[in-house]
Amino acid sequence: MTDLLVGAVAALAITLVVSLIALVMTMRRNSNAAIYEEFKALADRVDDMGEAHARAQERLERGLRGDIAESARVSRMESQSGFTQFHQTLATQLASTSIVQNAQFDALAQQLAQQSQASRRARSRAGRSSASRTR
Repeated sequence: MTDLLVGAVAALAITLVVSLIALVMTMRRNSNAAIYEEFKALADRVDDMGEAHARAQERLERGLRGDIAESARVSRMESQSGFTQFHQTLATQLASTSIVQNAQFDALAQQLAQQSQASRRARSRAGRSSASRTR
């Protein structure tokens, strides 16, 4: 009976060793599959993060383009305002210069008219005095 008991224990031991080997192989296979699944999930997360980063980058670029366009618009408006003010100042100065020149021309015309009248009077007197001398 001891022989039978030793044989049964030996058979159980062999069965246990075979079961342990099968269990280890199954766990390794499952472990490899689990690692593969974790790597795949990690790769998917990295892809998702890359896409989210690309979307955020696009939003940032769009916002930057909008800010640049707004800055350019404000700059153009400021330039336009400056040119308008320059135009008004220049027009005012030209009008003022025109008024001064017209006044100077009027004064010159009056002086010429006075000189012309004085010259006519002088010729007239000279003509009368020549006529009275010749008589």
